[in-house]
Amino acid sequence: MLAWRRPVDLLEKWTLGPFWTSFLGLFILQFGDKGQFILAATAARTGAWEFAAVGGWIGVMLACVPALLFQEKLAQMFPIKPIRYSGGAIFLVIGAAMALSAWGII
Repeated sequence: MLAWRRPVDLLEKWTLGPFWTSFLGLFILQFGDKGQFILAATAARTGAWEFAAVGGWIGVMLACVPALLFQEKLAQMFPIKPIRYSGGAIFLVIGAAMALSAWGII
């Protein structure tokens, strides 16, 4: 969240139609995303990959649907820089706590 991000390709040159462009575009653009690794680790650890897959799908839908429906309004309501900085700080604190816990320090 703290690192610079390149602009997202809007796939305007694709001529597959809206369904296949959305399906394949999201698959390709999100391939190897952090969330996929978290879901794979959860599925491997618990042995209930079905619940991890369904939970991951529901989580992605809950995150994406408001952004798709209200993209302009959300962009105007919430400034992105404070959200990225606060989210990055939260992830750093959680990561540090997990590392210290794994090393037995806390």
